[in-house]
Amino acid sequence: LVGTLARGRGGFEFEDAGLMELKGLPAPVHALKVRRSEHGAAVPAEQTTQSLPKSRPAITAVIGRKLNVLITGLFIGVVLGGVTIWLISRDDARDEPQNEVQTRIQPTDKENVRDVLADSIAQIEKYIEEGDWESAFALAGKMQEETPFDPRLADLWPRFSLLYTKYTNPAGARIYRRSYNATSGEWDDLGVSPIENIRLPGGLSLLRFELEGYEPVLRTRLVLQYGGQVINETITQLPPVVLDTTESLLEGMLRVPGWTADIAGEPTPLRDFFINRYEVTNREFKAFVDAGGYRRTELWQHPIMDNGKEIPWAEAMLLFVDRTGRAGPSTWEVGDYPEGQDNYPVGGVSWHEAAAYAQFAKQELPSVHHWQRAFISGALFNELAWVIPASNLDTSGMAPVGQFQGLTWVGAYDMAGNVREWTLNAQGEQRLILGGGWNDPQYTGMNTSYAQSPLNRSETNGFRLVSTRDDATIKAKVSLPVSEYVYRNYAAEKPVSDEIFTAYQRMYSYDSAPFNTTAETLDSTRLWKRERISFDAAYGGERMILYLYLPATGNPPYQTVLYWPGGVDFLASIDDYPIEDFLIKDGRAVAFPVYKGLFERGDRTPFSQLSSAAARNITIQWINDLRRSIDYLETRADIDPAKFSYFGHSWGAINGPLALSMEPRLRVAVLYVGG
Repeated sequence: LVGTLARGRGGFEFEDAGLMELKGLPAPVHALKVRRSEHGAAVPAEQTTQSLPKSRPAITAVIGRKLNVLITGLFIGVVLGGVTIWLISRDDARDEPQNEVQTRIQPTDKENVRDVLADSIAQIEKYIEEGDWESAFALAGKMQEETPFDPRLADLWPRFSLLYTKYTNPAGARIYRRSYNATSGEWDDLGVSPIENIRLPGGLSLLRFELEGYEPVLRTRLVLQYGGQVINETITQLPPVVLDTTESLLEGMLRVPGWTADIAGEPTPLRDFFINRYEVTNREFKAFVDAGGYRRTELWQHPIMDNGKEIPWAEAMLLFVDRTGRAGPSTWEVGDYPEGQDNYPVGGVSWHEAAAYAQFAKQELPSVHHWQRAFISGALFNELAWVIPASNLDTSGMAPVGQFQGLTWVGAYDMAGNVREWTLNAQGEQRLILGGGWNDPQYTGMNTSYAQSPLNRSETNGFRLVSTRDDATIKAKVSLPVSEYVYRNYAAEKPVSDEIFTAYQRMYSYDSAPFNTTAETLDSTRLWKRERISFDAAYGGERMILYLYLPATGNPPYQTVLYWPGGVDFLASIDDYPIEDFLIKDGRAVAFPVYKGLFERGDRTPFSQLSSAAARNITIQWINDLRRSIDYLETRADIDPAKFSYFGHSWGAINGPLALSMEPRLRVAVLYVGG
């Protein structure tokens, strides 16, 4: 078919050349080159049209007529031959099996094609609603291959993916991508840098950059979904990915791009630096011990203090011994680490031991500013929604470095979890130690202001090193002590009048409405049976979700504990949060509301600044979620409507006073580790 391309709504359409002739138009011939559109579709990049001239010499007209006769004869012969072959073979072909794909793409089966495409569009929309952007991306990619100009698909792409431009220094690196959560499988080949307008799905992608003669580089890239569209969460665009040659890169280290840090209220430019890919291991620290590191005074350059008094060096060395009294970490015995743990991070070391090892290795403990730069890519912590669950936090023990897949945007493993990591900076008499350890709750992995005594040798305490390139003035500035965060002292506040307090309470009121409840029993253990209940929320036409744990012991109607969890905005499922079983063991029910922004009601966007109107609004919605849950529970015969209590854990304890002042039906409350 000779045809012309006409731009249609959302795509391109072919028009028959014969139809063009009937319209009084020339039948043009097109030379097309294909590129990728903004929606990932194949579209014309260049279009060269060669039309018949309005007049021509007579000899040309004669040749043209002869060519037309020849072409027409050939065309008729091909058609007649094709029809003959089809007539002969159709009976045999009718008996041959065809697979589903072949069947559905037959041009004569247009209704089936439309149905399949409609099903694919509906499935993509379902994935988007569920926040399963990887599945939406994969299905849309397959659909793109079959129907590259479908306008419905073009409208969907911006809802779960975003265009990026990738540069490397030097250029020419091949770029690969896969989902951050993927632990195996093939990488998608995106092409060679620089690449403009490559499309990444919502969520966190892992990118790999390879160029012959250079060390491979891993980077993560985040695309956030918010308000039905995807957005780029970064405040500033990241610079091109710099690749280092095998000879120039320090062994086991990664390049971290430079940036401008806010230090003591002043913008401070910091250069690129290098950080260990892994935490310092037992095997590496053993080299320090065997080289007499605990006997070499030149390696111990910081005064060792206890309660404001300096400890003589020889006396201080008696503090830094293993379980058998030999020099070494507190977790070792006879000057050596446990058998088979060569590649485990060293734990049980004080800040002073970590600083002495840094001198031995001719590197540095990272300042808190350098550590945070390698941990998150910008001022927001959004990528931790993927990093924290993939890290060794809240588990039964430490693991070999790199075994857990939680790596940061620059490709550093275990910065969250495994062992806590000492940093250079002091906070009062303590030193900051960040990232949390294997026996810490998951939310501590986000904590960037945790400090301990520099003499603390807990088994969870370890470190990693950096190599910086800043001048002496900047190095002195980044090593300054870090001030503690000053919290508002509510004990010193003057209470408002009853009239003002009543006005505040009215902000949390809502109109009663039918619940339109749906409920299902999910699972059970020897302690409880769990139900998932959804009903209309008190605001915005949204659906509220409540998980109800009914005890295996005791008799209804049950006393019921309304539960508010710790900081879990990085968790996608309530199944990833360990319920407090002891609340259920003695026969009480536990009601766990899914507050707006959590679990399946979350979109992994950060909570707003406390002073903002947005924070006020979502706080009101949280309290209404709690109160609406109690409204529902009062309708159940198996729940005692006169005996509701509250259990707030950490973040839930912080919100406890507000919840209790707004909800008088809560008679008893436990506020656990508030903050």
